[in-house]
Amino acid sequence: KRGHRHHEWERFLQQTRVWPPMFTVRGNHDRGGLYQHYMASPFPVSAFTWGPVNVIGFDTEIHDTELQPALNALVQALESRIAPWTVLVLHRPIWSRGTHGSDERGWNRHLVPLIDRYGVDLVLAGHDHNYERTCPMKGLPPATRCMSERGGAVYVVTGGAATFVNPFPGFSRHSNLVTDKLMESTSQVFSGSHHYLKISATGQTLRLQAVRTRVGNVFGGGTMDEFQLKK
Repeated sequence: KRGHRHHEWERFLQQTRVWPPMFTVRGNHDRGGLYQHYMASPFPVSAFTWGPVNVIGFDTEIHDTELQPALNALVQALESRIAPWTVLVLHRPIWSRGTHGSDERGWNRHLVPLIDRYGVDLVLAGHDHNYERTCPMKGLPPATRCMSERGGAVYVVTGGAATFVNPFPGFSRHSNLVTDKLMESTSQVFSGSHHYLKISATGQTLRLQAVRTRVGNVFGGGTMDEFQLKK
């Protein structure tokens, strides 16, 4: 693993552009040590605006005792938005058919109502080693439903940089009949390919393209999924 020596961090930071900003959210392996020393993710909630997009990061690795203050900070960030689009970035998925599954920490009952109330457009997560995209959706089970393009958040899991990827959905350690039925009706695309995302936006359109990498995949590079939302 990388990041256990000072010179590795220093080389990484020297090669990182100041602008456009690099935006980080903490993952489940990012704890203590040099990660804390270099303050790679110093706050449980952080935000910036890039053109027509508000980007808000939420730390899913905090302790349960820190959740309410983090939710308060998330509300403040959502209420301070100045751009038409909002993207929420976190590590553990809210909805997923991957290995870790949906609602791993039991926080969906807190996060989903805020996502719905404040009209978040896109939620990006990692953690599961695959790609998955849902329909625009609202609500908690059993009332969760797909919405039109003009309502509801699209949830995307993008774990395509993992060493080993998961090509098969539905093997979650947190699987249950309610969530399984929900994901069957809301999941639109699932892939175990190595990939990265390209996101572009204007004031009226948000477009996401999932690109399969040229190496590490049986079928080579190319677009494996794309969609757009409109205001």
